[in-house]
Amino acid sequence: MAWPLEPGIGFAFSSRDLHVREVRTLHAWTIPFRVWLPMLLTPNFHLEEFTRTATGLPNVPNRAELAALQALATNVLQPLRDSIGKPVYITSGFRSAAVNRAVGGVAGSQHRSGQAADIQVEGMSSMALARRIVTLQLPFDQLIEEFGEWVHVSHAPQPRRQQLTAVRRAGRTRYLHGLR
Repeated sequence: MAWPLEPGIGFAFSSRDLHVREVRTLHAWTIPFRVWLPMLLTPNFHLEEFTRTATGLPNVPNRAELAALQALATNVLQPLRDSIGKPVYITSGFRSAAVNRAVGGVAGSQHRSGQAADIQVEGMSSMALARRIVTLQLPFDQLIEEFGEWVHVSHAPQPRRQQLTAVRRAGRTRYLHGLR
């Protein structure tokens, strides 16, 4: 992106970096600097909640992935939060290819496309949370109650409404049909 060279102040949005740059020019010298603005996806969900990672690896969604995150937040997570009246914590959201490899995610994970998030609500069991999502008839694609610890929920254009329970048996993860 070309930045202005004429004296004054200009702003430019870069969707790739998801930030705003302010450019100040004095006497034909251009001094760009970054101003990080939280990107609000819904009234209660910021993009940062979906992209934070402890891996230290880049985790920036492209436009299609950002649109999928917006759809997930708008259609599933915000209505859930409104119903519960308490914060919904995202423990894992979008994952770049590098982040997904680092955390041992499967290649076809909906986390990769921005369609999924792992969530928790303080004071609510993961099974109660999963059942609330079903009861509210939210348009989820896949809902997995995982190990009694968190809920994986995804949204897709043609939701399957698949419900699973993940359990560990003999050191391996097994997916059982339905919420158990």
